[in-house]
This record gives sequence, C-alpha cells and structure tokens, in this order.
Amino acid sequence: MYSGLAKATIEFKRLAISYRHNYTGYRYTSTDNTQYLTPYDLGSANISYRIKRKNSSASAYFQINNIWNKEYQLLLNRAMPLQNFETGISFSFNNPNKTTTK
Repeated sequence: MYSGLAKATIEFKRLAISYRHNYTGYRYTSTDNTQYLTPYDLGSANISYRIKRKNSSASAYFQINNIWNKEYQLLLNRAMPLQNFETGISFSFNNPNKTTTK
C-alpha cells in the first residue's frame, strides 16, 4: 500500500560510503484485501572506491544487504534472504577520439 526510500551518501575524494533504507507497507494477497504480507524495513550499506584515469575509470565496492537481518516476503510464502553480502568491480572506458559537432 505504501513504500518509501531514503539514501544518504558521504563522499571524500575517491571513497564513498552510503546507507539506503527502504520501507514497504502492506501488500495485499487477496482480491478483497483481507489478506496481506507484513510490512517491512530493509537497510543496506555500501562502501566504494573509485580510480579515475584520463580516458577510463574503475571502481570497487562492498555492500551489505538486509543489514538488520529481517525476515520478509515479496511474494506470499516466498522467503527472501537474510543478511547477505555483495562485492564487485566495474570498469568504464571513454572514447578519446569522440568529437562533437554543432
């Protein structure tokens, strides 16, 4: 029925730390709205480090999902994972020969 999302990020030079909080309200599972899933709050924390070069950049991150280790369901009788971790590296390449025309 209701949902909301809030995110706070702190950046210093190449390092970024963020926290995201998501609220999901009642989700009805019957056509007459008498049965529903319990509302839930989820939080996640992320830390990332970015390296930028002339024509490319790379960033590495580590994220904790469901930081408060809450039990919740997106669909009836389908449990979602408790606290879990995610990590990754991404690369971005720019085309140095790209020209713009007016």
